[in-house]
Amino acid sequence: MKTGVTTLILVLCVLLVADAAPWVERELIVKFKTGTNQATIDRITKQFGTETLYRFRLIQARHLRIRGNQSVRSMVAKFRRHPAVEYAEPNYIVRAAVMPNDTNFNDLWGLHNTGQTGGTSDADIDAPEAWNTTTGSDQVIVGIVDSGIDYNHSDLKPNIWTNPDEIPGNGVDDDNNGYIDDIHGWDFANNDNDPMDDNSHGTHVAGTIGAVGNNSLGVVGINWNVRLMALKFLDANGSGAIVGAVKAIEYATIMGAHLTNNSWVGSQPSLSLRNAVAAGPLCVAAAGNSGVRRPYWPAAYSLDNVISVAATDYNDDLAGFSNYGSRWVDLAAPGVGIISTIPGDSYASFSGTSMAAPHVSGVAALLYGANSVLSATDIKQAILNSVDPKPSLTGKMVTGGRLNAAVAVTAVLPAAPQLPGLDRSAFVSDTAVVGRTALGPAFPSPANPEVWIPYRLDSTSEVTISIYDAMGHPVRTLNLGRQPAGIYDSRSTAAHWDGYNSRGETVASGFYFYTLDAGNFLATRRLLIIR
Repeated sequence: MKTGVTTLILVLCVLLVADAAPWVERELIVKFKTGTNQATIDRITKQFGTETLYRFRLIQARHLRIRGNQSVRSMVAKFRRHPAVEYAEPNYIVRAAVMPNDTNFNDLWGLHNTGQTGGTSDADIDAPEAWNTTTGSDQVIVGIVDSGIDYNHSDLKPNIWTNPDEIPGNGVDDDNNGYIDDIHGWDFANNDNDPMDDNSHGTHVAGTIGAVGNNSLGVVGINWNVRLMALKFLDANGSGAIVGAVKAIEYATIMGAHLTNNSWVGSQPSLSLRNAVAAGPLCVAAAGNSGVRRPYWPAAYSLDNVISVAATDYNDDLAGFSNYGSRWVDLAAPGVGIISTIPGDSYASFSGTSMAAPHVSGVAALLYGANSVLSATDIKQAILNSVDPKPSLTGKMVTGGRLNAAVAVTAVLPAAPQLPGLDRSAFVSDTAVVGRTALGPAFPSPANPEVWIPYRLDSTSEVTISIYDAMGHPVRTLNLGRQPAGIYDSRSTAAHWDGYNSRGETVASGFYFYTLDAGNFLATRRLLIIR
């Protein structure tokens, strides 16, 4: 197994290339107006000399193929003139733009910058500080819309998403989602069930978001625990069509992804792509690598669920290649010399807004793990409101700041719920003492997910410990019976919770509360569980 870091550093982001064929020949995307029945749609498409290749479920549009010799340009114009058509557009092509870079970096400075690359100490996202609160959750799914993922990479494999309702290799669409044997996602570039990365870009993105932590191997992602869904639409040459991106986002939405990472851009504002993004989960998108102010998409869509990301270097300066814009770019994140996973159990250092975006996606996933009831808008606002303002970024993006994971995580921590029979004022974060009766911090915490809950009694009392989820819903009650005065603070004496709920199911990662009810004493503490 290779563990060294490739010394060639590439500036990677996907750019729409305006060349002789900026779209897929003989193909287009058409959306008919609401209320147009299927018989009318079939009649129009046949009359215009096209056939349906795919019907999008979320955006109610069709991917069409031109049967005759008419050009894409003329056919788009023809459909646009029809009164039943809402819009028609080409199936634009996106390609990976690759530029060599001579600089070499040997550490994950973007997560924790000590000046190891000659940069500015603490010009980072404060990942270790965020990890004091949470290291992620395997209940959070991140769709990697890219060139696929090497799902066999030793540093990624435990965190790869697996479709729970699909039986591998039986040739049947077990979950009736339209895809057969989609175990780890789908390859929309080749229309098959194997989204293996043959380009490196998607695997590199995935590693920044969720390379396994604390495994004595390679690198660590912003999330030690997470589920990475492989959604391949870029081929081995880093080229793909908008249709594939729309299908990938649609798949992520249908299959329950909490967010998608989109480290690619195009110069054409596709309505099909916009509608898919608007109907989907949180969309984190790279701003692009042209070093200009003009907008690129999907980053520039003015939608509440889109976060647009520029790149900074190890001095907290805007990277020279990074696009920017005070109205369409939201914030910046580390994007120069980012070491991460690539196919074949290897690692490499890449630069680009493609590398900055997964830092933001990683933090978004942390926030979902810390507080599962948050909406995409909640996550976006928490991230944007918690940036570190930087003079070099002022006026160049909405926030004028660089991502800060620790502040963002703290901002979304659930408050003590109004638990049954418990006054909110009884919640004490560090200590809970009345006389000599006390409720101590559970250990180990974070747990896996078994915990011991220490307490002490100043008199003989009936003791009950109740566990609640982040919303204050009962999870489990431990009736310990009548206990004499004393100190119960070791594994042999403390209250033991095995991590199961009242239905015998292992609880998910996240925040919980536990309450001690002993005599006239009632107090609550918060507990983080990581599985």
